Amino acid sequence: MHYIQNIKRLRREYGLTQGDLAGPGLSRSMISLIESGRSVPSLKTLEIVAQKLGVSASDLMEDPTKKGSKGQNIEYSVIIDKKITVCQTLIRANKYKEAQAVLTRALNELDGDVIFKGILLKLQGEILLKCKDYLRSIDMFEESLLFLDPSKQLKSLVEVYLNLSESYKRVDNYSVAIERALYGYILTTAKSINIDPSTKVKLLFNLAYCHCKKREFQRGHKIVIEALCLMNLNVVNNTFGDLLMLKGVSEIYTKDYEEAVISFKRAIDVFKLINDQKRTFECLLNLGIVYRKTNKLHQSYAALMNSYELASKLDAVTQIQNIIYELSLTLFSLNEFEQTKEWINMGLNIKPNSAKLIAMFKYLFSKVYYNEKNSIEAQRVLQEALVYFEEENDAYWKAKCLHLKADILFSESKQKNAFKIMKESSELILMVGER
Repeated sequence: MHYIQNIKRLRREYGLTQGDLAGPGLSRSMISLIESGRSVPSLKTLEIVAQKLGVSASDLMEDPTKKGSKGQNIEYSVIIDKKITVCQTLIRANKYKEAQAVLTRALNELDGDVIFKGILLKLQGEILLKCKDYLRSIDMFEESLLFLDPSKQLKSLVEVYLNLSESYKRVDNYSVAIERALYGYILTTAKSINIDPSTKVKLLFNLAYCHCKKREFQRGHKIVIEALCLMNLNVVNNTFGDLLMLKGVSEIYTKDYEEAVISFKRAIDVFKLINDQKRTFECLLNLGIVYRKTNKLHQSYAALMNSYELASKLDAVTQIQNIIYELSLTLFSLNEFEQTKEWINMGLNIKPNSAKLIAMFKYLFSKVYYNEKNSIEAQRVLQEALVYFEEENDAYWKAKCLHLKADILFSESKQKNAFKIMKESSELILMVGER
């Protein structure tokens, strides 16, 4: 039973665990039974294991002690193919260091041969993308496009464009991300390709996400609907939930608030079902914002409190500060000024913090003081916020601060200065547009 020795040897050589070899129809416990000799695998099982190890089933059956076997005369292309298979297995198992070692050996063996270079560069890009080295992953994927043959490697081309759209999205280059996702999606419509629908959905998700980031919400919403139509509604996963959440976000900005509530509630149900607590509190945050926009303030407060409690449980510090800001806004709308100040102070004291959110908290603090008729404190904290937004050249928030400053001056009967500042605020709003 040479396959026992061969499976163990190859698995350990590539740094794989028994769980890494497992998959649909083949459990980790079955791998353990095979390696211990307590179970005799079928030919189909051996073929599954062999494929993940980059060899054939017959290779696993060979005596590893024999010299001069056909293994020494394997064609060059077969050797590279096997290394590609092993590298893919290692990447799926999150064994990036081991995958890189296999990939480096394969690249060194190319010796100027461009036939496999596109695939190997693609794999290099995938490793870098998984390791969050987005700029280098972009370089690898872009270079791989020079070597991939559209007539023979169309599926790999689609995957490269998907990964490029993801990489560009991660570095906030949304225009190029849209371009790459669009190229990939166009290729999926070719009659000669049999592509997994999930790949099409991921390309559409990246398209919709980037359009929304560019504030092109109607276009983003239309693409989300197209992606949802491709989804198998019986399959509940993160992608389905993400699409529903993105649909809700686009509906907030197109002011279709009733649909936004439905979208976020459906997304929450999905994320609860798959126990994704991070996405759940993000949806609850958005739901709280929608409720406030529709003046359902108590429902807004309840959703935001649920979001805060869940985020606190996960110690999601960055998101907690944002949730506290939205909670403060809702409490302010409820005229609960003392509670508003308590939450603002809590938000100001979170470490590490966002400088922009600190300025936004100070703006809100100024609104509370203004409503309490304390114009001195209102102007003091407002000026601190205004200084930050001027330094950052944030026209939208500068306009909001100037508008509030004009209101404070009007309350002090300083109409001349108030009109001057209100005019400046209005000009800025016209320049950047309402949000």
